[in-house]
Amino acid sequence: MGKRSFLFKLVLGIFLGLFVLTQVQAETIYPTGLKAKKGYLAVSPDGEKVVFETNYFSHGLRLLDTKTKTISVIPQNAGRTLGHPRWSPDGSRIVLVSAAIENNYFNLNDMKIVLLDTKNWNEKIISASQGVNIFPFFSQDGKQVYYFKGKKREEGKTPAADYDLYSIDLDSYQETRLTYKEFFQVNRGDDNGQNIVITGEKMESEKQKQQKQPQIVSLLETPFQSFIKKIFAIMNIFIENKKSDGHKNSYNELLESLSWEKLYRIDKKTKAISMIDVHDPENFFEFRSPRYRRSKEIYFISKRKSLQSGWFLSKADQDGSNPKVLQEVSIVDGFDIAQETGDIFIIDKIGEEMVIKKL
Repeated sequence: MGKRSFLFKLVLGIFLGLFVLTQVQAETIYPTGLKAKKGYLAVSPDGEKVVFETNYFSHGLRLLDTKTKTISVIPQNAGRTLGHPRWSPDGSRIVLVSAAIENNYFNLNDMKIVLLDTKNWNEKIISASQGVNIFPFFSQDGKQVYYFKGKKREEGKTPAADYDLYSIDLDSYQETRLTYKEFFQVNRGDDNGQNIVITGEKMESEKQKQQKQPQIVSLLETPFQSFIKKIFAIMNIFIENKKSDGHKNSYNELLESLSWEKLYRIDKKTKAISMIDVHDPENFFEFRSPRYRRSKEIYFISKRKSLQSGWFLSKADQDGSNPKVLQEVSIVDGFDIAQETGDIFIIDKIGEEMVIKKL
């Protein structure tokens, strides 16, 4: 019995050791040596290179070699900063926003969409049109670049709004407006060949509000009370959906009316835009940074269940079904996917240092 007990413990110990080792090896950490609160990254299709930035101009745009773990600084033009990077499908170019810096702030009237050649870092301007130009990304075939164009705001804390999606043909450099939504806020997007996925937050203008049918409300009702009423209305509809196991248009209508960023799908053939419903069973809301993984599932960052919750990296099928939470993230927009390998990279923090992790 003593030998059997010893052998059992030995085998169990080896098994547990291998399990722990596998778990540790499953997550690779790349130190950056930088202290920052925010960060963005873009991963090359083969997962061998990561371009990243922080919320500090002095850090510049940097390149991580995932094989050697070395980090280098990508050259930038004086008086400008490069940001919002995204790799081309063949890995030969990176599309970015080149913005002028004045008094340590972005000049919202001088934001250009540029391509960087990854061999020599030569920069080519592909759009210098007026407007607040942000979040560029490539089409799946690499023949077009999409980006959001907004307008500078003269009032309020939000510096720009009224965003719509535009495309740039990389042969003719002709630009085409794809949406007419005038989103209050937007985030990154992606293209899987058939559909484009984006996030957007719609805000009604005063004129739109006045055109709606008048509602009887208490003169003492505050905007917060009105917001709480909508929350309870959604909860009731969600309960009814659970009871009937059905799907009601009123849920989407209410969800559309709330001021959160939602997932939208644009059909590339018909140009039709529709909201992707990812509410059940995790109550996802406030979507950011959608990304297709090998043109199939949609990965995204979102909150879930309550306004007080953290941010989570999650995934769902293209139609929004079968959502699943993968893990909580500390830096909201810092994730990307290597399209050839499917590897997922995120920006995280260990203590005060910003690190890059391959999950």
